[in-house]
Amino acid sequence: PPAYLAEICQRHARWTAYLVQTLPRLVLEELQVTAVDGAPELRRLSVRVRNDGFLPTNLSQQALVTKVARGVTVSLSLAGATVVDGAIKQQLGHLPGRTVQEGPEWLAPIPTVSSAQAHWLVRLTADNATATIVAASPKAGQVQETISLS
Repeated sequence: PPAYLAEICQRHARWTAYLVQTLPRLVLEELQVTAVDGAPELRRLSVRVRNDGFLPTNLSQQALVTKVARGVTVSLSLAGATVVDGAIKQQLGHLPGRTVQEGPEWLAPIPTVSSAQAHWLVRLTADNATATIVAASPKAGQVQETISLS
């Protein structure tokens, strides 16, 4: 009945807002570029991809059982540089959410490891070389960052 519509919509809106806050959310951290000793044109590039959401990137155990959940990927695109070592696109698997693992009663809860790293070795071919790193997951979205390699 129309008389109840406003109340029902408000309840569902609050519930939906709550659910959005629990979804997996990717973050790029520890993005590092370091020069290689003795090789001024080489750079080591590494990034840590973290899931800051409460839920894992696969959302449910059933998604893993039925093999319908795709994991987190991280990819690299370069301008003014080429990859020497490391795949352009790397599979990081699934990242658990911000939860704790249950353990023995005498042990404090242990936070889950909700991150993974990717590494590359690149050769500079121009003075103003840049790298764009994109981490993506069908359920956690996409995040990207561009960094100077010079």
